[in-house]
Amino acid sequence: MAPDFEDATVSVDGQELATLSPGQHRTIDLAQGAHTVTLTTASGATVTHELDVSSGFWQQFTPVEGQCVAVVEATDYFYTGEENAAGLSPLPTLEERHRGPFDVSSSYYYSVDALPSTINEDTTVRLVQNIPCEMMELSSKEIVVGYLGWEGYEPEGWF
Repeated sequence: MAPDFEDATVSVDGQELATLSPGQHRTIDLAQGAHTVTLTTASGATVTHELDVSSGFWQQFTPVEGQCVAVVEATDYFYTGEENAAGLSPLPTLEERHRGPFDVSSSYYYSVDALPSTINEDTTVRLVQNIPCEMMELSSKEIVVGYLGWEGYEPEGWF
């Protein structure tokens, strides 16, 4: 996933595979074994990640240099149809904050447009969102409502 403010080029094992537009996500399938992934932004910042792909099910988010992301659990917001008296859905919960690579699964999505139209009852939906690194220590509410701009109500126990 490229940062929101510039393009990023993805190279694997020395071969350039893709240039991503700001905010664009791309999944790249790799054979099992060791791989070198290099990400270079349009401004020239470069980071290299050494990956060891253990199976065909293994997935990892690999950020560019200086990229920080928040992961919000947004299942109830998009899929339960639950609303309060004001017609607002429950706010997503900030589950994770990352400055570096992290493992993901098929429950992670990288834009609202990529979310499925329906999900199975026991499915969890996580949305990965770019955030400025200086916001990593802010409260969940400051990130979810203040920066990401989600509107909704705070369910009991929401943090």
